[in-house]
Amino acid sequence: MPKAALLLISFLLLLSATAQAQNTYYWRGAVGANWSTSTSWNTAANGTGTARTTRNSGDVLIFNGGSPVVTMDLSETIKQLSFTNNTAATLNTTTDATRTITLGGGTGEDFVVAAGSSLAVVGVVSDNDDAAVIFQLNNSVTASIAGAVTFTSSGGNGGSNALHEFRGGEGSVHFTNGGSLIATGRMNGDSFGTTAGMAVFEAGATYQQNGSNADDPYGPATFLDGSTYRYLTGSFGGTTLTVNRAYGNLSYESSSDRTIGGLMNLLIRNNLTLSGTGNLSLNARNTDGTSIGGNISITNNSALLNFDPSSTRPVTLNGTTAKTVSGVGALVLGDNAQLEIDNPAGVTLMRPITVESGLILTNGLLTTSATALLTLDPNATISGGSATSFVNGPLARITPANNSVNRTWVFPIGKGTAYRPLTLRSSDQNNAATYTVEQFEGNPGQTVTGLLQRVSFKRAYSIISSSASATNLTGTVTISFAPDDYVNVPGTSDLVVARRQGTTGAWSTIGHSANTGPAGAAGGPGVSGTITSNSFTGFTTGSATYFALGALNLNNQANPFSTAVNPLPVELTRFDAAAKPQGIALSWATATEKNSDYFEVQRSADGEIFQRVGSVKGQGTSSNAHEYAFLDGHPLAGLSYYRLRQVDTDGTSTFSPVATVQMRGEVAVYPNPSTGTVSLPATMGAVRYRVLNALGQAVLSGQATGSDQLDLHTLAKGSYFLELTGAGGSTIQRLMRE
Repeated sequence: MPKAALLLISFLLLLSATAQAQNTYYWRGAVGANWSTSTSWNTAANGTGTARTTRNSGDVLIFNGGSPVVTMDLSETIKQLSFTNNTAATLNTTTDATRTITLGGGTGEDFVVAAGSSLAVVGVVSDNDDAAVIFQLNNSVTASIAGAVTFTSSGGNGGSNALHEFRGGEGSVHFTNGGSLIATGRMNGDSFGTTAGMAVFEAGATYQQNGSNADDPYGPATFLDGSTYRYLTGSFGGTTLTVNRAYGNLSYESSSDRTIGGLMNLLIRNNLTLSGTGNLSLNARNTDGTSIGGNISITNNSALLNFDPSSTRPVTLNGTTAKTVSGVGALVLGDNAQLEIDNPAGVTLMRPITVESGLILTNGLLTTSATALLTLDPNATISGGSATSFVNGPLARITPANNSVNRTWVFPIGKGTAYRPLTLRSSDQNNAATYTVEQFEGNPGQTVTGLLQRVSFKRAYSIISSSASATNLTGTVTISFAPDDYVNVPGTSDLVVARRQGTTGAWSTIGHSANTGPAGAAGGPGVSGTITSNSFTGFTTGSATYFALGALNLNNQANPFSTAVNPLPVELTRFDAAAKPQGIALSWATATEKNSDYFEVQRSADGEIFQRVGSVKGQGTSSNAHEYAFLDGHPLAGLSYYRLRQVDTDGTSTFSPVATVQMRGEVAVYPNPSTGTVSLPATMGAVRYRVLNALGQAVLSGQATGSDQLDLHTLAKGSYFLELTGAGGSTIQRLMRE
């Protein structure tokens, strides 16, 4: 071959290799320009490079900013497609056309919508035909979407639809945090083809279904913890589903009624929200029923959230952080739906709920209130209930007329950390009635009458009967007790159930007909068990009747607590403070103690800011009365305030009432108030001084002796405390700077 010919062939091969090597193009087309137009693409982002005169399957196409509008006039295969740098792109099909962009062969993600960028895919239709853009991801091809993608249509009539889709293998399209896809307008199909798990919505990603003919994407789409599925229109759920479903957040925003049901389990890992006027029925009837790990909220009073499986199944409120159930719309648990609480951090009702089938208390507290009441139907069963799972607040039970039939109603209630279930047994109730029971912590008052000597300072219980309650009811009440209720001999007849009407009535005994628990011993520790009252008649309609543990025994006339038979918990019986030559003498007494670690003595010059001055060891757990004393050898000058902080072994603490005492003969500085200086008394020896602000922080300090003046000019006007420490101890007095 001639040398010239060889040189020509070599040159042509070099040109070919150079052309193949450059395959990255940036969109530079005008608004509405065709995808296929060579000048619409350029090798340089600023348009100073070479146009895309030859399309190649190895090309990388990039939209790099701006708001490009593109007419999709062909289908083609490329390597990668990206929307970056806050691009807001629109891709329009030509009339009644389907365009397919096939991707694959690059490194990294082959389809990218970066955070801050958006892509609107519009199917332009004119009659009953369909229009679509298909993004086909070949084997091992992946897409990453952190921006916003919208699938929609324009033009046409009611029979025209857009069929835009991503197609690929399992897990090929990932919507990451901030990424979203909105199917709106006359969208048809589910946006993700038929491959199971093809699209994955990660935490922070959103799918919004707002297409009139859009299909439910579940199956081809997987929703992970923290993702959100927003439903407005289109198909959703069904009554014959047999595959378990799992969502992150489920937001139902439709004006239509829809159902997710069938022989399956339904898991909503995060929040369930109804904000439209449509009703949503979640009727999963597989073994686990419906589980909701987040908050439930119904924000439209026209909406109904209905749990109504065709067989008995739980609606489980689970998760690991505290959750709420709120909203103004209706929430119904049907004949077969049982409410289960299985969240260690607890669930708080912020709206009333009625449970017809059953209440399951597995883990965590269900917190209620008078305006957010849990009501159990007469046929509702109760299972579970423990120190870690109970109704923390009022609980209502609807009871039917039972005439002479004895019926037993258990209320698995508690308050705070104290679980104390109560049982009401009723007969001769001519009318149906609703009874609301609540546990109250603290001293309910000690006004007693008849044989009753005292009631528990620890807690009491109220029962309110509805207006339909029969006044001729005959019933008994069973109260639970635990060691901190200080019942140590539950079998004695002197331990009774006390009753009073309203919050101001006197307590009286309604006796002791039965009890459970160990025999115990006088002077011994508290035990756990129950006590049942004698029969009583009727409730006052609409008014609270209170019940508490009571005692008939005086134990000892001189000291009611000395023999320690069922002492019941009592408050601090005495706390005194008295000025003595040696200082302030503090004394106090307890009747009983439970897990008492120590008493911290606190002192204040103003009754607001208290500081620790010492501590005294407690008795641990004791049913006997004890006396305590403490001497403050370095008291404050003038009026002082003292209180006790009683600390239990688990770190919990309570405060006593405040006692006041005046220390006479104190040493005072003058003038007070001061405009800039104060003088120490001439009789005072060497001292260290500190001027403290209201937060207890030292703003001045130093040393001084009698007759010295302290310069306060650097202090802002206001109230301070002057601490003087010398050989005889310390004093603190209030000091005013004017």
